[in-house]
Amino acid sequence: MASNTPPDAKALSKSVNVAVARAIKSANGLPKIGDNFELVASYPAFSQLMDAERVRMIELLKRLLRHGNCKTKIPSPIRDNDEFFDRLIEANDSILERVGNLLDEAEGIRKPEDVAVPVSTEDFAESTTASSKTQFKIPLTQSRKAGQQRKAVATLPSASGSKILKKPQVQYSIPVDNSAAPFVPKLKIKHHSRPRKSGNVTIADDTNSGREWLSDENESMHPYQYELDYYEPPAAQLELGTITDPLPVEETPLVYVDNVEKLTELRDILNKEKEFAVDVEHHDYRSFLGLTGRVQISTRTVDYIIDPFPIWQHMHI
Repeated sequence: MASNTPPDAKALSKSVNVAVARAIKSANGLPKIGDNFELVASYPAFSQLMDAERVRMIELLKRLLRHGNCKTKIPSPIRDNDEFFDRLIEANDSILERVGNLLDEAEGIRKPEDVAVPVSTEDFAESTTASSKTQFKIPLTQSRKAGQQRKAVATLPSASGSKILKKPQVQYSIPVDNSAAPFVPKLKIKHHSRPRKSGNVTIADDTNSGREWLSDENESMHPYQYELDYYEPPAAQLELGTITDPLPVEETPLVYVDNVEKLTELRDILNKEKEFAVDVEHHDYRSFLGLTGRVQISTRTVDYIIDPFPIWQHMHI
């Protein structure tokens, strides 16, 4: 008959630490790649044992995440180690955030009814209907069934990512390549290019350059690598100038660029400027490899925010 007495937290923590230490010691004792792993892996018995243990560990990990109310998916079978580690980091962050909220609740910093559990929309994107009027809060101290969480996922006020939106890649027909193929620049027009010398093969005499014997058969270099190698700053930039303070934010006009007309106008303005600042924001929340989610440009007098998604096919102008 099971006891209703809750386990002692300190004793449980101590036993878990001991078990983790033993697991780490055992893992460190396994053959390592580049040492003797290749030799040991040539024996069928070893490979079969590793395959069985891999399946067992993945199942244990899934059970652990389910017990911690973590919705991060663990791929099975594991084909990409980098993706697998990214999932582990994501799950670990989610659990630690929940632990922090529970500690705040225990110390009285936050009330239980104010703590909402963010639930990933990935698992329920096909079956959840969003409602902008109804709000649900899930107390951490109360156990909820998965069905109740599915109903609340789209309207959690504390989970900004819970609203189901169409991916920008789909909405704006942005081509996506999630393969492991080497990166190839997609420049339609190479502005400010310098004339190259004839010949496809480049031999670097400087052994410290790290780019010996570069040819067309290698992975694609930076599209402006040639220009960067032979770049010479303008003479005006080498002279001592005066420092001009930027305008206050409240006095600086802000222009939002989200169509081709505004983009063309901005291009013409920038072509007349001698200097301006650029900030490119990387977006990977709903993208496997990531893409440019926003571009910010500032001249001496005006700030510009560019939404690249609606004008993706024209950003090269």
